[in-house]
Amino acid sequence: MGIVKNSALVFILDDNEAFRSSTAWLLESMGYAVRVHADHAVAVQELMSVPESQACCLLLDVRMPVMSGLDVHDLLLERRLRVPVIYMTGHGDIPLAVTAMGKGAVTFLEKPLNEQALMSAIDEALALSHQRLPFTRMEQEEIAAMHVSRASLTPREKEVLALLFEDMPCREMAGKLGISVKTVEVHRARVLNKFGVRTVAQLVRLLMTSEAV
Repeated sequence: MGIVKNSALVFILDDNEAFRSSTAWLLESMGYAVRVHADHAVAVQELMSVPESQACCLLLDVRMPVMSGLDVHDLLLERRLRVPVIYMTGHGDIPLAVTAMGKGAVTFLEKPLNEQALMSAIDEALALSHQRLPFTRMEQEEIAAMHVSRASLTPREKEVLALLFEDMPCREMAGKLGISVKTVEVHRARVLNKFGVRTVAQLVRLLMTSEAV
C-alpha cells in the first residue's frame, strides 16, 4: 500500500533557516505535511510524540553547531525512536557517509539537493516507517555495548578508527597523523581489542550491523 502524502510527516532538522524554508515549501507544494526545526531537542521531543502508526521520516543535517546530525541520530536510537533518517550535507565524504549508513540511515544526500533524489528518498523512508518495531532486549544491549566501546576510545584511537573506515594503510595513516607506523599499529590493535574483534573487516561489519538495529 502506498503512503498518502498528506497523512505522512516529514521532519526537517537543519540550522540553516533559508534551507529549511525552501525545502519545506518544496515538500508542502508536493503534498507532504512538514515540520521544520533548528533545535534538536525540540525536534526529538516532537518526534517522541508521533504515534508509531504515523508514517514519518527525518531530513537531518549532518553538520550543526550544537549537536551534529550523527549525535542526534544516536540520541534517537538511545530513546528507541526508529525514525527513518535521510542525512543531508554540503560537505559529503566517504567516512561520514559510511558512519551515517551504519546507523541505519535510508540514504545520504549532498546539498544542493537533487529534487528527484529527495523525492525518492522520502518515499522510501515513509514506506520504511511502517516497519518500525520496538527494540529487543538484545538490540538494546548491543547498542549500549557499542556506546561503551566508543566512549572508551582515546582521541587518537578515534582518529585511527575513522581512517580504518577509509581502508587507509598504516603507512598512509602514519603520514596523515604525523606519527610512526609502529604507533599506528599499536593504536589499531587497541581499537580492535576494545571492540572485541580481530580484523578491520570484522570491526566494520560489527559497527554497521550493531548501530543499524
